Amino acid sequence: MMTLYSKHFDLTTAAPKNLLDDSAASAVWLKKEIDQSGALEKLILDYEYGKGKIQNVSIIPDTIMFTEKGRGRFKAGYDINEYSLCAAIDYIGENKMDITFDIDDKKNQLFLSGENRIERVDEL
Repeated sequence: MMTLYSKHFDLTTAAPKNLLDDSAASAVWLKKEIDQSGALEKLILDYEYGKGKIQNVSIIPDTIMFTEKGRGRFKAGYDINEYSLCAAIDYIGENKMDITFDIDDKKNQLFLSGENRIERVDEL
């Protein structure tokens, strides 16, 4: 079974028409909106549920790309901290995820989609 993890949220500021293209100003505006919403952290937490503490979630610099007006992709970076005193595990692993975005300027919302995750039957 494959699961697609996604989040949507209301934008704090209306998406300016001239900022919905592949420009540095568009990337700055988009990053600010995503950072303020907390949606990226929630999406990754849902995706990595049960694997450990998620920390240091961020958009990897210079990865925001608009593929068409109001749509595109970026890479997110994050760490998973696994800790178990009983099993003598204390590990922090760096991870990356490809994220796609879609800005709905009529509804003033942003939709984020992460990677598909294949789940084993015994995980269900």
